[in-house]
Amino acid sequence: MRWPLTFILTLVLCSIAASPIYARQSASTASICAVTFNDLNGNAVRDPGESTLANVNVSLMITLNGTNVIINNHVSDAKEAQYCFSNLVAGTYTLAFSSPLINPTTLDSFNFLVNGGETVIREFGGVPKDQAAPQAANTGLVIPLTRPVRIGLAIGGALLVMLLTIGVGLILRGVYGIIARR
Repeated sequence: MRWPLTFILTLVLCSIAASPIYARQSASTASICAVTFNDLNGNAVRDPGESTLANVNVSLMITLNGTNVIINNHVSDAKEAQYCFSNLVAGTYTLAFSSPLINPTTLDSFNFLVNGGETVIREFGGVPKDQAAPQAANTGLVIPLTRPVRIGLAIGGALLVMLLTIGVGLILRGVYGIIARR
């Protein structure tokens, strides 16, 4: 009856392997930087020659108890390449872009986990409403790697490894008789 030992050992090893993703805590602070650009060709990518967009409201929110709380706002200027929100603690943030004068060609909000010491840069592209709006590119499905998504992936990976280990053990024991029966 070795399968309970295999199950427990696999679960412990997978938990240890996954834990550094979540256990990294640092006293240092993080930065989140926002870049706005005039997406002339509508491909949702900042290309050379695409200038900065002015008058875009950039809101930074932190998730507390499942609710987004605005902690800072900034209105972009045509002369700045990017604007950074600095001295942030590790946590889950949302960066949202909005302007009544702009048609977005990229996502207008981003959710992400920031660890201490990291600098995260997010780009927002759009075209002024007085310009002809280009055909937006299909950016596909984006699943942010928030803490619950990472935990779910770690648990799923651990279960997959556990099932494969049990399956190989059963094959070796039952089909080939390599493992002696007691």
